[in-house]
Amino acid sequence: MCPVRIQDLKPTPASVDKLRLFPVLDDDACINSLKQELPAYRAAAEDVGQVNPVAWWANHAEALPYWSAAARKVLLVQPSSAAAERVFSLLQQAYQHQQDAPPRGGLLGGLHQTAVQSSPWLSNATFKDSGITSMIPIL
Repeated sequence: MCPVRIQDLKPTPASVDKLRLFPVLDDDACINSLKQELPAYRAAAEDVGQVNPVAWWANHAEALPYWSAAARKVLLVQPSSAAAERVFSLLQQAYQHQQDAPPRGGLLGGLHQTAVQSSPWLSNATFKDSGITSMIPIL
């Protein structure tokens, strides 16, 4: 989405399909519009020096409406490590008691307790004393 890099990347209509990795762009009409507008985008970005991408897209929004809208959506995506931090938090909860004494029921018993405490929807599941062997939601 950077007009400076577009000439180096040399995108093709086939490579535009990779933009489907962004859920906001995973639409046939959107991808087809981007493919049709690709030659105009490459021409407009030719010989672009160092430029502020946001300002460049604002100046080219009328000439490249589909790519401009896609750039706005992609530039608004904020990177986050929240999902990874949640995993580490769950692992810490699962294993912090093992340092003092093994959990009752072995490793699976400790994971069962942590999972039930951490995820309310799991509290409706059925577990056997030997560990997590089946989950049957109660309707």
